[in-house]
Amino acid sequence: MPDLKLTMAMTPWDRISPLLTGEVKPEGITLEHHDIPLQDIWRRQLQGNEFDISEMSMSFTLLAIPLGWDYRVLPVFHNRTFSYVNTMVRLGAGIRQDHPEDMAGKRVGVVDYQMTAALWTRGILEHEFGVAPRAVEWFQGRPDPAIPGQTEPFCPPEGVVINPPPNDLEQMMADGALDAMYSVHPPASGPLADRSRFVPLFADGVAESERYYARTGIFPAHHATIVRKSVLDAHPWAAKSLLDAFVEAQRLTMERAMKEPPSALVFAREMMERQRETFGDNPYAYGLAANAAAIDLVQTFAVEHGMTPQKQPLDGFIAAGALDS
Repeated sequence: MPDLKLTMAMTPWDRISPLLTGEVKPEGITLEHHDIPLQDIWRRQLQGNEFDISEMSMSFTLLAIPLGWDYRVLPVFHNRTFSYVNTMVRLGAGIRQDHPEDMAGKRVGVVDYQMTAALWTRGILEHEFGVAPRAVEWFQGRPDPAIPGQTEPFCPPEGVVINPPPNDLEQMMADGALDAMYSVHPPASGPLADRSRFVPLFADGVAESERYYARTGIFPAHHATIVRKSVLDAHPWAAKSLLDAFVEAQRLTMERAMKEPPSALVFAREMMERQRETFGDNPYAYGLAANAAAIDLVQTFAVEHGMTPQKQPLDGFIAAGALDS
């Protein structure tokens, strides 16, 4: 029987490299990978359902699937990061490092209020430090995403003030018009890289991330893997085949990284050992059981922040063939 041919658009993460090179292959499936910029993946999937398999924003997925989008989530998550620790603060704005509670009453920039990094950051800052979204005045940089099936614009909960786009957030920070700005990673260039004017909210973001993980066991997942539902319906075995292949590709990558850490990092071996002590041997574990708590928490945040009316049952969200993973 010939292989099922499926198109895939995904960032070439190191953990999927063995899949892209062909070293690992899903049983019965041939993948046609499209290496395109992430924002193009978002656009082409949200507007045209172009690829059978793709990386996708977790929050956009939460918004789209209940509206009838023809995709389901394979519990393979990418771009996992504790983005809240990288919130950038303007010195002189009255926000002390390591004191998120000082953000109350401040003017804060966010590229997209509904993006996953913003969702995780708001939720963690509220649940861990008491900074409710309504306590901040928001400035959004870009327009809301075009979610398939969405007919009404996003309406934030009562008391949440979002100044609509366009807003040049970096320039507003440089001009002193904003007090802080959400950032997925510490800026390495541009105005916000000037540490004489802007600093991360946490002086030691790694230590704070480790503290949060030790307390909650949650490693925030920003990007999911989605698979076309009509493909899964027609080929119920495909979800397990794909998941098994992703798991094997990740296993090989982590095994090799542990044996021979990246030589570009001076203290790579020490960093890998510190990671192991905090997260164990497999921080990027795939499958539903390993990620159920993170999925539940991001759904909690989405409901609390008015993005979704209620949590979605897993059997209507996760690919059927991966529910027992």
